[in-house]
Amino acid sequence: MIVFILKFSACLLIFMLFYKLLLEQLSIHQFKRFYLLGAIVASIAIPLFTIVEYIEPSAISEFETLEVVPNIDHLELNEVEERVNYLPFILWSIYGIGAIVFLLKFSRNLTKIISRIKYHTKHKYEGFINVLLLQPITPHTFFNYIFLNKRKYDNAEIPKEVLLHEQTHAKQMHSIDVVFLEILQIVFWFNPLIYLLKRDIKLNHEFLADRAVLHNGTLISTYQELLLEFTLSSTNTEMANAINYPSIKKRFTIMKTQTSKLSIWLRSLMILPLLAILFYSFTEHIQVEKETIASITSSNPIQPESMVMTSSSETTSSEVELYLNQKGELFYNDKIIEIDDLASIYKLENDMNISLKTTLNVNKDITSSVTKRIQKYLRDQGLSKFSVCVVAEKENEQDGATSEQLEAYNAWAKKINTAMKNAKAKNSKSAYPIVKKKEVDYYSHIYNNVMSETQRKNAEPFPDFPPPPPPAPEKKRTLKQKYQKSNEVVRVNGKTPVEDQIGLSTKEAFGFKLSLKDAKVINFKLKVPGQPSRTITGNALDEEGKVLLRKLPKKGAFQLFDIKDSKGFVHPPIIVSINE
Repeated sequence: MIVFILKFSACLLIFMLFYKLLLEQLSIHQFKRFYLLGAIVASIAIPLFTIVEYIEPSAISEFETLEVVPNIDHLELNEVEERVNYLPFILWSIYGIGAIVFLLKFSRNLTKIISRIKYHTKHKYEGFINVLLLQPITPHTFFNYIFLNKRKYDNAEIPKEVLLHEQTHAKQMHSIDVVFLEILQIVFWFNPLIYLLKRDIKLNHEFLADRAVLHNGTLISTYQELLLEFTLSSTNTEMANAINYPSIKKRFTIMKTQTSKLSIWLRSLMILPLLAILFYSFTEHIQVEKETIASITSSNPIQPESMVMTSSSETTSSEVELYLNQKGELFYNDKIIEIDDLASIYKLENDMNISLKTTLNVNKDITSSVTKRIQKYLRDQGLSKFSVCVVAEKENEQDGATSEQLEAYNAWAKKINTAMKNAKAKNSKSAYPIVKKKEVDYYSHIYNNVMSETQRKNAEPFPDFPPPPPPAPEKKRTLKQKYQKSNEVVRVNGKTPVEDQIGLSTKEAFGFKLSLKDAKVINFKLKVPGQPSRTITGNALDEEGKVLLRKLPKKGAFQLFDIKDSKGFVHPPIIVSINE
């Protein structure tokens, strides 16, 4: 996964540098739009491709079938210290939290736009839908919805150039690009290149809309003055194309830029060698020998009563003993190893002769599979001087435990038995020793399966561990919620607030009433800026509340909060703006 992310980032960075240096200043905005979107797709696809290269097999010796080597020492199972690597879990947890945060942000912005469309006045015009908002906003577009200020629209204060600009965004479906980038940002939220790419794509959208306005006959100077006027009152709008994009200076420069057709063709054709270089550099390359391992070993299949050699008789090398258990795990020097670790062992031993030992109770398929994997790995590493022996041992060949095993067991058992004896004498549960389960399993195997009868009689008795305590009964937990939120929205004078805001006239504000569909408002709090808050019983203003409202300026605002209903729910605050 990390390799894919690095390759993806490298490809995307190169595509973006190419765009910045050679394409951004050109007037081929439609081509640039698809170039930037294609750069994302190509950056994801290129690391997923695999180039297979067939090579001649390396010079290795033929396999020979030999007889079983009996009486090989039994595998000594020493305790293997297992270390849990928490780093992947931590990294995936951080990634998951970030993805959830950006997903929630995306959902919130989408819900906000849908809410505006649903609860505001809409006018259809030439296939576009103008959504008229009460609050002062900069015109912006989402698919074929164009959001405009109601007062300016009704008074015809919005220039036709602005409407044409937004209609171009809607007509060319720029919102598809924006939604695609938002989804991509959820997946790659940690990659700063995504944010830079998002900025470039949205800026190119503005280039396209600007060109449509200028092609309609508008003078460049007039249009630039108009853009400056709207930029001064700009507000950032998520997931929508707005006329108030901050890179206004670059847009002015592009408006006056004229590029020759020759320059456009030359720079566009340079994308082909760029793709070829990236494809060759960042795809995965695999070398496969023409003669496969399967064809070599098929003539000499591995039998449980035989061993397979892969070296010539002239090879003189030190022997490295590997052990294979029933789970298919490899042991080297009493430690579990992976096949990839053989390269480091080879450097230490040099021209090693690998002896792979198993017991007769190990599954034949496991033995065959592991042996083939070892052979293939060594060949892939170019280690031409090696040998692999598969030896089927006789079970229970070892006559009891070794002296090292006996010494380790007796020391462990004596320590545990002494600690348990002292704990019983003190009658203290906290004094009992804490023993790891893997220690108990390991020494239980030594005591019950490895030791001979004579050794078991002379050894320390196996500790008599007390049974584990029963699990504690689950306590019933009660969750006391101080504040509970109902899904029902509080209405003001029968009107539903939009995003917890509503506008009223002065007369409506002094006589407002709060209502719910399935409950009654029993009390709420009133907050006027600069004045102490007041708790009001019922669902309407009392006389003291009206006194507070009279202290507001002509077009002020006040807040209603801690709105409690007869069902015990507490509703979100509402901001009331006085429009007249």
